[in-house]
Amino acid sequence: MIGIETVSESLEFETIISSPCNTHLLEYIDDTDIDIDKEELAELLAHYTAFTPAIKKLQEELKKSDSHKEHPNFLGSGSTCEVFAIELDERQFAVRIPTGKFTSPDIINTYITSLMSGKGISHLEQIIAASCTEGITISELINGKDSGKMNLREIRDITDSQIEDFIDLLILTYQKNITVDYKPSNILYNRDSGFSIVDYIVSKNNNTEEDKLEDIIKMGAQTIICFGFYTGEYKKEMDPEDYKNKLLLFKENLKVLKRYKSLLKSKIEGDTLLNSLDEINLIIKSYRQNIKNHSNSKWIKTQIELSKGTE
Repeated sequence: MIGIETVSESLEFETIISSPCNTHLLEYIDDTDIDIDKEELAELLAHYTAFTPAIKKLQEELKKSDSHKEHPNFLGSGSTCEVFAIELDERQFAVRIPTGKFTSPDIINTYITSLMSGKGISHLEQIIAASCTEGITISELINGKDSGKMNLREIRDITDSQIEDFIDLLILTYQKNITVDYKPSNILYNRDSGFSIVDYIVSKNNNTEEDKLEDIIKMGAQTIICFGFYTGEYKKEMDPEDYKNKLLLFKENLKVLKRYKSLLKSKIEGDTLLNSLDEINLIIKSYRQNIKNHSNSKWIKTQIELSKGTE
């Protein structure tokens, strides 16, 4: 793997794990219901050494920057971290650097443990290396586009096979107790490989009995109606052409949602299926109302007047 095997081979398991920070991580894992291979974890922690020069270079550049978002390698940010791309051995990786109060050991341990739980699962972000001390994780960079920024052609190109893979992934995250933040930037789309998920966590103790699969299926449906949500520049005051473009987007998303609903029938059954279909039908009903509104010139005119603060 990326020329770093020699690093892990030169460090014994006990040496890697014995640091106070890593020991705390092991104690955290032992106190959970999550099955983590300790040898694999030690290897992952050892891999971090190979990335240190690139990360230090990135951190020095960020110190000189007034806005981290202006850095050419900036990928995104959330409530707990900022994400940047780095390169090693001609391969691209995503580096998550915690921000502010989110450098606490428990938060770091949760994140490392969560990504370890997703290792080997296709279409889930795959962790490569981590540092408990710095709270930094490094993952394979997924070649995909923020689903909220998909264009009409990309939405039309979504295949049934890709929708089925997405459903399978949702079911697997439920079975593995993986919690996903279903915002568009965490659901990536690639025309060739389909959908992938980044930035997920696993709760410290298994709580899948409290959750319902139909809730996860509903989140998948809500993800679909957000395809292309951020397409184009945000406008506080929209004109008729903007509403026309939104109408086209709504219609394409509804087509995908109907396919999603139909394909579910081969994936789940019983009450879970019935409850999921009921939830999706409610979303479809609401979405059809959006389409009806955006097809109505009088409604559009009213919205434009309201946005301008006129009666």
